[in-house]
Amino acid sequence: MVQEVLYLRTKSGVEVDLVIERPGRSHVLVEIKSANRIHDNDLSALLGFSKDFKKPELFCWCNEHTGRISKGVTILPWAEGIKEVGL
Repeated sequence: MVQEVLYLRTKSGVEVDLVIERPGRSHVLVEIKSANRIHDNDLSALLGFSKDFKKPELFCWCNEHTGRISKGVTILPWAEGIKEVGL
């Protein structure tokens, strides 16, 4: 069950699209991209924010056709990502 869904943005404009709080579980941080292919540099803001949370689950939802993991981030087609985190 999801308790709260937020977003984060720094004064310099760096942002993560979703921060999902779930009771008794780790936070989920999500970057949403419209790209068909995600590159490591697309994950930099997400990875930067991850240091501010205790063992968060990291996701990038996008238009790639198959899921994969890069730099500890689970990259999924957006519809699969929504199901994966229980939204």
